[in-house]
Amino acid sequence: MEKHQCAAHNNDEEEEEVAMMMMMMMTMMSCFVITIIMVMALASLWWWIKTMASSSSPSSSSPSSSSISACCCCCDRIKICNEEEEETLDFHIPGFEILGLVGEGSYGRIYKAKKKSNTGKRTGNGVHYDDAQEPLIALKVFKTRFSADKADSGICSQLPPEPQMEMAMSMMLSKQASPSTPIVRTLGFHFHFSAPVHVNGYGKQQYRAAQAEAAMSMDFCHGGSLLDFMKRMESPSIMEMMMAEREARLFVRPIAMALQFCHDRNVLHLDVKPANILLREPGCLASACLADFGLGLILPKCGSRYAESAPGRGTPCYMAPEAQIYGIYSTSSDVWSLGVVLLEALTGHIPPPPPCGSQMGAHWRTLSRVPAWTKLSKPARGLIKWMLCPDPQMRMHLDELLHHPWLLQTD
Repeated sequence: MEKHQCAAHNNDEEEEEVAMMMMMMMTMMSCFVITIIMVMALASLWWWIKTMASSSSPSSSSPSSSSISACCCCCDRIKICNEEEEETLDFHIPGFEILGLVGEGSYGRIYKAKKKSNTGKRTGNGVHYDDAQEPLIALKVFKTRFSADKADSGICSQLPPEPQMEMAMSMMLSKQASPSTPIVRTLGFHFHFSAPVHVNGYGKQQYRAAQAEAAMSMDFCHGGSLLDFMKRMESPSIMEMMMAEREARLFVRPIAMALQFCHDRNVLHLDVKPANILLREPGCLASACLADFGLGLILPKCGSRYAESAPGRGTPCYMAPEAQIYGIYSTSSDVWSLGVVLLEALTGHIPPPPPCGSQMGAHWRTLSRVPAWTKLSKPARGLIKWMLCPDPQMRMHLDELLHHPWLLQTD
């Protein structure tokens, strides 16, 4: 009897093991089927996305020879290559030959260009235009596009406020500046008009009106910015001076003269920094000139030395404390910014701005803790102290700066 019970018990265990194995096999098969279904779904999704993208793109049919020649006349293709990507830009500014990209900002891109010559020599092969004698210029093409019927020959109201201010102020100053004035002059305004096109939207042919882009031609500075010049300098030690004082004098004088030129015309720059100081000639600090008036302000005509705006108009680490905290701007605000640039050029460091109205003694003690401060000459330290005076009324004026003994030294 006991033997029969043991045999039955063993049979039950074997049946349970077989059932367990069957369940495991069914589970594995279910997982396999689900995986295949997911792969097929992803493949279908990828095919659908690809089909939609191809259907929304313009037709790839070959254009006629007339349309090809029209495209060649209306577009200059510029290839901008870097380590990661290659980008092709299509645009054309009438009368200019685009030579390459120089830089990019928040509101536009700056290109190296030159004017196309209007005169030529007649040869056996026709008329040959010699553009080699045309000077290089800088073209700033703004990113904002607008309807072509809203473009005009003056300041375009479709641009953001900062480009509008830059175009207005730079043109006003450029009309009164000579080629020797140390500012980047604006030479003119230009528009690029794209042809009207039909686009395929949601299966319907839709008409898109002609678009326009605004551009501003300016003096071309071959030496790049002061920021680029400072980046190429290597200081052997944190306690050593970054730039010799005799070198710093070379760019401080023309920038102070540029600011005086602006202030005499009731214009505040408010964004003096190494990136906005350009060198007309490579490696020549004496050819420094002031650029980018997009954050500028015009002083009231009543003769006041102060203007009010929203706080934070400028680059924070170069802003005067009264401008950064209270939004009060004056000619002294530009002097502060130039003082920060001078200190950075000499020591490689920017001091933290003091609280507005703080004691001068406490601020000067902060300056004395800047690395390489003790390496500066006594006249240089005295000049920087008064350019970075926390009280704007006691801060050094540009006339005093231009006649300061440190700036008048000849090495």
